[in-house]
Amino acid sequence: MSKNNEYIKEITRENILEELKTSYNTLKNKLINGRIKDNEKEKIRIQQYKVLNQIAKTMNDILKQKELAEMQEEIKEIKEAIQKPLPDYLIEREQKELDEMIEYFES
Repeated sequence: MSKNNEYIKEITRENILEELKTSYNTLKNKLINGRIKDNEKEKIRIQQYKVLNQIAKTMNDILKQKELAEMQEEIKEIKEAIQKPLPDYLIEREQKELDEMIEYFES
């Protein structure tokens, strides 16, 4: 379906959308300007476009699930990072800054 009979090398939403745009434009052009010479071939072509559409939906669902899994992993890592105690040197530095602020405002 893609231009110059190239195949999608990397499955991304953008590539799927490009493929669907190409298919849409081809079908639209055929509807507006084309003639149906063989009804049986045209029925088969329409079935192929339906299959292509279903494949695109399936690929998009898989990409969506992959992105959700990646986000869940990131959230898990963030939660783990938040729950870890601060290293002693950070605690000492924060305490020093607080002491300096208190001293400044008391004077």
